[in-house]
Amino acid sequence: MNLQVVSKEWPPGPPMMYGSVPTTSRGYLRICPITVHKRHPEVSPLRVPPVVAGDPYAGLTSLDDVIAHLTSTEAGRRAYEQADREWEQKAQELIANRRLSRLRYRRIKAGLTQEALADRAGIKQPNLQRLERPSYRGRLATYQRLAAVLGCDYRGVFP
Repeated sequence: MNLQVVSKEWPPGPPMMYGSVPTTSRGYLRICPITVHKRHPEVSPLRVPPVVAGDPYAGLTSLDDVIAHLTSTEAGRRAYEQADREWEQKAQELIANRRLSRLRYRRIKAGLTQEALADRAGIKQPNLQRLERPSYRGRLATYQRLAAVLGCDYRGVFP
């Protein structure tokens, strides 16, 4: 790899480096920038607060706490319920138009990630990703296992 240092006045900082990288097609060289991991002397280092031992999420607010705070008032509860109804209606439209699968809808409604649902059902995440496509049909036994984890009938997740 050939390196060439090009000095620039703007933007201020270390000189940018460019390297020529051989490609597999017809032996041409491609010029691409190379990241230089040297901090400019005028830039101060980022100060990171110390992490509490054992709890990397100390001081963060959970989503449940935010929802509880928002729904603590009557107006907040009504607004949250209205948004939930609108989301439900839009999801049903997407399911009817075959743009959203019932399985994915149930997974999102349960608040699970693909990885979590796949682990609980005993399948691999890429297989679950394929099952969540509206046009894909898997085995009935797999849908029954997923429905058992989601707490519904298999017809609720079957495409």
